[in-house]
Amino acid sequence: MKKSLLSCLCSLFGLLTAAFIEDKNPNANISNWLAANSNELTRNLFFELQKYYPGKSLAVTSVPIFNILGQLVLYSKGETFETITDIVGLKNSTDVKRSFKIGNERTFDSDIPLRYTSKIYADDEDQFCPAFKKTYSQYFKGKTGNVDFDRPQKAAKEINEWVEEEFDEYGTTDLVDPSIFKGGDGFIVVGSLDLELDYNTGFNPTKVKTIDFYLNAKKKIKTPALVGKAIVKYAKVPEYDAQFISISLKGGDLTLFIILPDEINGLSKLIQKFRSSNAEVFTQISPFQEYKCVELHLPLGEILTQLDITKALKAIQNLDILFDKKRAQLSGVTKNCEPGVIKSFLTDTYLVDKIIKENSFDEVKKPNKAEEVCSDKLIAVEINRPFAFSIINNVLDATPKALLMAGVYYG
Repeated sequence: MKKSLLSCLCSLFGLLTAAFIEDKNPNANISNWLAANSNELTRNLFFELQKYYPGKSLAVTSVPIFNILGQLVLYSKGETFETITDIVGLKNSTDVKRSFKIGNERTFDSDIPLRYTSKIYADDEDQFCPAFKKTYSQYFKGKTGNVDFDRPQKAAKEINEWVEEEFDEYGTTDLVDPSIFKGGDGFIVVGSLDLELDYNTGFNPTKVKTIDFYLNAKKKIKTPALVGKAIVKYAKVPEYDAQFISISLKGGDLTLFIILPDEINGLSKLIQKFRSSNAEVFTQISPFQEYKCVELHLPLGEILTQLDITKALKAIQNLDILFDKKRAQLSGVTKNCEPGVIKSFLTDTYLVDKIIKENSFDEVKKPNKAEEVCSDKLIAVEINRPFAFSIINNVLDATPKALLMAGVYYG
């Protein structure tokens, strides 16, 4: 039996859903509201992944998750709509499209050495509606694709080849395993983010030196580190038994915010303290930070994090509804009008120092402002033990500052 026109509003649903519903906080600046909600999602995802990968270096971003949630504000209803809009913080479809478009353009269409892409896949029998494809591309920097779920080996190969084509510089391993296609239909979302650490002239290292990096109190390894004078924002806060260092990246568009515990084995305790307080760490610590001249030893490295984050997402902020066939209410996504759910969510995040990526030590030859203004009396900051970090997005005019990435480095 053919479905009625009303049951298959592929073209109109994205334009009409929630168009006249008021924002949850109509008096707040939309950029501030989005930043606060995106940061909460990033923190919750980071803390949840810590349970599954203790002692493992991770770089975590919620950008592809937040973008697909923004898209699904336009294509959901009922309890699903309420859950998504509680996380995003906006219900008005015009505001959602405008604010996400501006945020994505400012972040990814700039001179920042940052690459991002996201793609949602469906079975080849479930072609996406033109309206869904258009809004995902136009406002949320996303793409759509179809693979044959009945041929899992071939489907996994096609998606992995797409990831490799998008990010072919660092030799990714296969992100998608054929097993994710078992158990029926659904959408598979893949998001990739690649950031190159290019330091501002406040820290242009003068040399690369081998240092001892302590994996724990009993074990250490030799690792290369960037060494030199630097002008950073710095605070040592006794309440947390930690040092907080903010290093400006090239152009000032991004900030590398490092949380260095005083104790070699102090990172897990420090993370738990921040989790218990549910605080915006950067916002909380920034008032204590002052510009200081330091002698900085910063490990030279890279973090490649390829994860299936489905289990983690199901455990935070009621997002399990998007994976539940009995509860999810998505409409206008595919042409056959079948109820849609997310089947799997996979992310590929890469963080690398420019010196490694370009295999060039020209960076140490650039002029260094710290050499001009700093005396020989420097604070020694040797980052030689496990630490946490965030990448702060300064191009968005928002309070609190938006988190682009959060992570931990264990050597």
